[in-house]
This record gives sequence, structure tokens and C-alpha cells, in this order.
Amino acid sequence: MPPVKEPSVVKLVWSDPQKQSRVVLWQSRSEVMSDQETDITKQPILPYYEKLFYKDDYLIVTVTTDATDGLNASASKVRVPITFRNIRTGAITDASLGYAGPQKFVFVADGTIFTAAVEKDWGEFQIPAGLELKLGQRNPFNSRVLISPYDDTV
Repeated sequence: MPPVKEPSVVKLVWSDPQKQSRVVLWQSRSEVMSDQETDITKQPILPYYEKLFYKDDYLIVTVTTDATDGLNASASKVRVPITFRNIRTGAITDASLGYAGPQKFVFVADGTIFTAAVEKDWGEFQIPAGLELKLGQRNPFNSRVLISPYDDTV
């Protein structure tokens, strides 16, 4: 039986390199995104943040599930639009963070149990040296976010 979508609250959180300070940048119910996985025009727009995030800062995805379940990142849908700036060249690049690719979130192990109503870090991305990051993209149409966790215990 394939994994099923896990109803939950998902948040994008900034953290300093020591993970002592945290600021919630954006949050949504997973159902808002899950129901629109195949139609990008109906996915929520992630606002373009003028705030720069720097080397070694973290962008973290947290999840608060409605039921106690294990999550399967490799079966989940994750696309977070970002804008990179190469510090050395000044080149600006629109990109997306997800499960795979050269710039990607590192997720907790598949099957890690998430307790109902308890917020837990699910994935994180640490900004590499030589890059700065802004959340979102300059073109709002391309700045659609999709974070749809799937339960792997079925």
C-alpha cells in the first residue's frame, strides 16, 4: 500500500549557526499544499523576503502532525523556492530546495516517529560558504511552495 498524506502544520524556520535562535518565516497546513500537488497555480505563494540569510545559517522545515506517525521524506513532496547570491561573482540564481539535487534539505531518517501535536524538525538546509540566500523568488508565479509530508507506516 502506498504512503498516505499526513495532515499537519508545516513551518519554514530560520536558525543561527548554533541553532540557539529561531524565527518562524512562514507556516501553512499541509492540506493546503497537498490537495494541489499537480496544479502549481493553486499552490500558495511564498513571499519574497528582502532579508538575506548568510553562510552557516539554517533554513529548517518543522512539522506538527495531527497523529503520531512516521514520515517518509523520499515519498513526500518538497519544493521551497529560494534565491541564491554568489558572494564572489554577484550572480543571482533562482532555485528550489527539495529532497534531491545539488542544494537540498537534509531530512531526518525515514520512519522517524513524529508525536501528534508536537513540533519537530523534519529537514534542514545549511547555507554553504560563498552564498547568501533569500526565501522566495522575485517572480511570484515561480515562488510557489509545496511541502506535503507522507506517512510511511501504512
